[in-house]
Amino acid sequence: SIARRAAATAPGAPEIRELATRALVAGPWSEERDLLGAVLDETSAYLLCVRNDHSCRVWAVAERRAGPEIATGFENGTIAFSADGRWLAAGDLTGQVRLWDLADGHLAHEWTLAGAVDALDIDLEHGQLVASGGELALFDLATGAERARLADPDWSFRRAARSADGAV
Repeated sequence: SIARRAAATAPGAPEIRELATRALVAGPWSEERDLLGAVLDETSAYLLCVRNDHSCRVWAVAERRAGPEIATGFENGTIAFSADGRWLAAGDLTGQVRLWDLADGHLAHEWTLAGAVDALDIDLEHGQLVASGGELALFDLATGAERARLADPDWSFRRAARSADGAV
């Protein structure tokens, strides 16, 4: 689907605007400063703010309610958050992957990939985290169990796509 809304961080505080008209939909969130960026989920229900200190917070847009602040501990890497606003995943250049439950902000699971983490995807329909980089791995969101791992020294898994049945 084509995005109708976008999050912007100018002039310093994030706001949500309609792309076609540039009309302000929500914000600005003056509580958020010193941002690296802001990202909307595909339904525009949640806004992820990433600060210069690499901490993150997810906001419920309609209620203007802030979730817990998460210190990722990663200076470089990638992040993803779930469409329901519950999960935040972060991966770094060393292969570390972390998953937080945003209901209370606790670190739910940690894993390690071979090589840098290039992409993360939270698949709510199948209850899994897809992580790719030096290898490709599927992890169960609830238990943290590894569902599958594919590694090949001749391949780098820079991105992964999911099929409708949750397979990669």
